Amino acid sequence: MRVQNTILRRQFLIHATIENRDVRGMRIKLKGWRMTRQEERRAQERAEITSRIASFKATQEKFQREREEYFLTTMKNARKTDQPAFWS
Repeated sequence: MRVQNTILRRQFLIHATIENRDVRGMRIKLKGWRMTRQEERRAQERAEITSRIASFKATQEKFQREREEYFLTTMKNARKTDQPAFWS
């Protein structure tokens, strides 16, 4: 789980460079006015989309592992029967 730091920005001009990370984990440097409400909303939407994609990918990988496990179990059970093959 990733922890994010929140830097509160004021309405006035910030002269110091603030180092932060964007949604993808890339380093960005901010200097100047704070984000507008629209920019904040878009950043939140991007973060939500990123988390949903990660969740979907994890679910798909889980399904793939379960399918492979089921296949291996089924083949193992089919091979250990003592009955001759149907066509022999």
